[in-house]
Amino acid sequence: MRKEKRKAQKRNAITKAVKIIAMLFVIIAMVLAIFKVIDKSKKQDTIGLIINNNNVTSRLKKAVWMNDKNVIYMSKTDIQNFLDNHIYSDEENNQVITTYGEKIAVLPLSENKIIINGTSKDILSGAVEKEGEYYLPISQMATVYNMEYTYEKEEKILMMDSLDKALVKADVSKKTGVKNKATKFSRRVATVIKGEKVIVVKEGAKWTKIRTAKGKLGYVPSSRVQNKVSVRNNLETKTSKEKINLVWDYYSEVGRAPNRSGTTIEGINVVSPSFFSLTKDGKIIENVGTQGENYINWARKNKYKIWAMFSNNSNKETTSKVMNSYQYRQNLINKIVSLANKYQLEGINIDFENMKKEDKDMLSRFIIELKP
Repeated sequence: MRKEKRKAQKRNAITKAVKIIAMLFVIIAMVLAIFKVIDKSKKQDTIGLIINNNNVTSRLKKAVWMNDKNVIYMSKTDIQNFLDNHIYSDEENNQVITTYGEKIAVLPLSENKIIINGTSKDILSGAVEKEGEYYLPISQMATVYNMEYTYEKEEKILMMDSLDKALVKADVSKKTGVKNKATKFSRRVATVIKGEKVIVVKEGAKWTKIRTAKGKLGYVPSSRVQNKVSVRNNLETKTSKEKINLVWDYYSEVGRAPNRSGTTIEGINVVSPSFFSLTKDGKIIENVGTQGENYINWARKNKYKIWAMFSNNSNKETTSKVMNSYQYRQNLINKIVSLANKYQLEGINIDFENMKKEDKDMLSRFIIELKP
């Protein structure tokens, strides 16, 4: 009897244990389901952002969002952090100016246009101000930032890839899970099937980091990544290795370019004649004339490059006024470009002196805007 009783108690204990384990599984499944629902809801409300295979979503100060025209917006603050630390708010003219490489783009607020290097173009939606923050239509600015954009509608992820950075694509040899870490037992973030195209982010001996077509970043066994193709290589920034030996040919605005016909200056390759200067009313004195043109012909004959000097004549107040106004700066830049084209100059030598200390950042701004 006792033996039977012990067996019955044992069976009851096992039954209870099985029920408890089953209940735990149910609870775990419910919790996972809840988290899945929460995760899905997050996907529906926010747009993820991947820049050059870096998921920066969690580091964004402001949410990336889409308007009713399917235009994706990114805050000025985040653009400054991740793309363009020279971005500038022109409060006087109610516009945002962004400078990248050799492009300067102006986006007037609440106007559906963008002006790139002086050429205006209509766009679906323009820059807007929202809750004290400027937002730019980043999905319409691929040419400004020299990038390729891909938007994954299902996962709500915007992928931005610089066209001057290397890109390698490959095939997956068999169905496999994409892991969040380079270990077999780490969490799976996605599944790729045989033949699926992926972007190779970083190759390793055992694990390769990839990006799926849906924008998921993770690791797969290196043995399952095959048929790698280099779509593009890193574009090296071209810098001149030529030594610059410059002579500054100074003469005042009431003087004339020196007559150097029949002479040479040993050891130089650049001349900087005092062709242009700033007046007190913010205009440019063009001091070239016949003697200046003769000087240009002499320089060309001797294969010297011409970097014409542009002086502010130490006009402190005028320089300050020009530097602190986007419109004045642009007028000055347009005139400089026009003169450079007129005389086929290789460069401009900016010689601004006697400036206010507080204008140093705006002088930098002027140079940033002049370069493109």
